Amino acid sequence: MNLLGLLNNLVVFTSEENSGPIDKEDLVSKIFPENPWDVVIQLSAFVILILIVFFVAYKPVKKRLAARKAYVESQIHDAEESSRIAREAMERKDDIVEQGRAEASRIVEDARAQANLEASAIVSNAKEEASRRRVEADREIEEAKAASLTEVKESIVDVAIAASSQVLEREVSKEDNERLIRDFVSDINGDGEQE
Repeated sequence: MNLLGLLNNLVVFTSEENSGPIDKEDLVSKIFPENPWDVVIQLSAFVILILIVFFVAYKPVKKRLAARKAYVESQIHDAEESSRIAREAMERKDDIVEQGRAEASRIVEDARAQANLEASAIVSNAKEEASRRRVEADREIEEAKAASLTEVKESIVDVAIAASSQVLEREVSKEDNERLIRDFVSDINGDGEQE
């Protein structure tokens, strides 16, 4: 506000001196006075004015601009650092998500493999059990067959002894009986093996 008032007073002062049109020579004489001391005083005043402006206005403005520049640069640096940290966090998050997917996939594959192993074991056990039961059934059948043949042979021997007793009408001695039984059994075995 003081600067504007000073300029206003200067304009008023110069207009009071020259109420008429400005002459070129008058203007040149005012700018470049004929007295060398006037030039020295004007230059000294100008240098003093520059020094005052430099120390009063330029240095504080320069300090404020430097402080503002440092503040802006620190804000930019902080923003870049925050951006870098955010990018790293995003990459870490992506890596963690990818590891989680891989882990889940591995767990599913392990579960499938385990299920396949258990299914194979169950099928193998079932086949072994069926084979064991078949072998046991075959053995039982063979035992039953052998027992049946033994019973049939014994009943045939009894019938043969009875028939031979009647045919011979005498009682067969124990030795004759055993011989007849052996012959009969050997004949049956020979016939059974041939069949």
